[in-house]
Order: sequence, then structure tokens, then C-alpha cells
Amino acid sequence: MHPYQRTYGNPVPLGMLAYGAGILCSSLLTLHAGSVYTPNLVLVLATFYGGISETLVGMWEMFLGNTFSACVKSLVDVTSNPS
Repeated sequence: MHPYQRTYGNPVPLGMLAYGAGILCSSLLTLHAGSVYTPNLVLVLATFYGGISETLVGMWEMFLGNTFSACVKSLVDVTSNPS
């Protein structure tokens, strides 16, 4: 009989989605899509969704033992957060 082995999900898709959503909103703001000129949505999305999600993904990767991915996700969080 084999001992019970836990399996954890892969956090990379969450990190990629958070980064992509922040970049998409930033790009739409730059293009003035929909006559939007105030960066309120971009700051909220980049700070809360992008920033917090990327930090959690970095911690999750470190827990799983993927140190390179954890460093990359943590650095992306620091460099892409405009606030």
C-alpha cells in the first residue's frame, strides 16, 4: 500500500493571468480606449489583482520547491507594480 501523497495545483497560470490582466488594462489606458483618461482602474487592478496575486504565486512556488519560478514571480511583482 502506498502512502497518501498530496498533489498541489500549478500556480503559474494564476500568475500569468494576473500579469496579463494588468498589462492589458495598462495598454488600454495608454490607447485611451473607451475615452478613459483616468488611471483608477489600472492602479486598482495592478495593485490588488496583479500585486497580491503575484506575491501569493511566488510564495506558492517557493512552497512547492520551484525556487527559480518563485524568484521570477516575485521580481515581476516588484517591477511591474506602478505604485
